[in-house]
Amino acid sequence: MIVRRGPSQVIVEIQVDDQVYVRFAGDGIVVATPVGSSAYTLAAGGPILAERSEGIVLTPLAPHGGCCPPLVVGTASSVRLVIEPGYAGARLEFDGQVEEEQPTRLDVTRVEDYATLVGLGDSEPLLAGLRRRRILIDSPRVLARDDRAALGGP
Repeated sequence: MIVRRGPSQVIVEIQVDDQVYVRFAGDGIVVATPVGSSAYTLAAGGPILAERSEGIVLTPLAPHGGCCPPLVVGTASSVRLVIEPGYAGARLEFDGQVEEEQPTRLDVTRVEDYATLVGLGDSEPLLAGLRRRRILIDSPRVLARDDRAALGGP
């Protein structure tokens, strides 16, 4: 994640396979794998990547104007972020750990077999866990229909 350090904006240019996707000014950007997409990206209004999917999701943080929706790219794509940190600067965060480096350019790649995801016992599937914790919730209209059906209504 790249975020602004103080009361200014950062400008981020997202390039995918040497093509400019978008340039935006805002609070920063979240870059996540499927594991990270259910935390940081979802909190920023971006998509969840399903378990066993492959990809990287790029979610702009509080962009100011323009049109820059979150983007999911395949693992074979090359992604480059060009950062203009603004007068207050920018910082890198990796899973909550702050790096003091002042980023100006990041090349994002997925390194196969870099980390091992460990599960403890019989862990529930990602989507089931998000539903159980009410992070994902059905629409009120669907819930009301289910309640009527349970009571024997139409």
